[in-house]
Amino acid sequence: SRTPAAAQAKQLLQEYISGIYRDVVAQNWTSETSGASPEAAKEALANSRAPGVQRWYGSFVVDGEAAEDLVVTLASCGVETSPVDECRPTGTAWCFFGANATPMGMQGKPEHVDQLAPGTITVHTQLCGRKVWKLRPYLLCPNWSGGAPLLSASCYAGRLELLCEEGDLLLIDTATWYHTTEIPALTDFSFSLAQDFSERLPGEKLQAMEAIQPFGLGKRGFLFRLWSILECVRWCFLLRLLSSCLTK
Repeated sequence: SRTPAAAQAKQLLQEYISGIYRDVVAQNWTSETSGASPEAAKEALANSRAPGVQRWYGSFVVDGEAAEDLVVTLASCGVETSPVDECRPTGTAWCFFGANATPMGMQGKPEHVDQLAPGTITVHTQLCGRKVWKLRPYLLCPNWSGGAPLLSASCYAGRLELLCEEGDLLLIDTATWYHTTEIPALTDFSFSLAQDFSERLPGEKLQAMEAIQPFGLGKRGFLFRLWSILECVRWCFLLRLLSSCLTK
């Protein structure tokens, strides 16, 4: 799936983190490397590279009204901020920023699993640049229906590697998959949006089916009629993205 207007998304996000939410962004900013800061993100959004910094990675998280305004802001330029019909956003959003001007890949977030309520799925939208996801199943997670998948021996270091490029959407249950990210070599700038979605209650499902969903101008590359989030993860995510690496 491709999101249009990446340049416009950069401008809108720059205005967002420089405007009324600048203090909120600063308070909720996490630096994974030296040189990563809201100021570096603003410079990179304006110039596609933070001056004088070759390798950096950072992020911020917002919720409530700040998250809602962020999503509405990006939706105005065609970014698909509600790509899963039968789910509702949890009200939290993340933005991840990074650059790597060196000839070797750079780790973003260290490997981890997230503590999420059952039935929660994360939608990661790569808005600019590239990012590599490295995944392995959390074998002891009780959320797997029928048991965790076994990866093929051909998977390097026992992990799946998925390359997200500009405009790609990744649907993943980050409670069932250990995951880490990497900014590829010679990547001037990468930024992305992540949102968590949970399954609608029965009454909410009925209202959603009757409503007209505003999806902006983007292509609906990842629209799913979901009645079960876990089934979405097990079938849609595994079959579409992981089938080549599952044990035959």
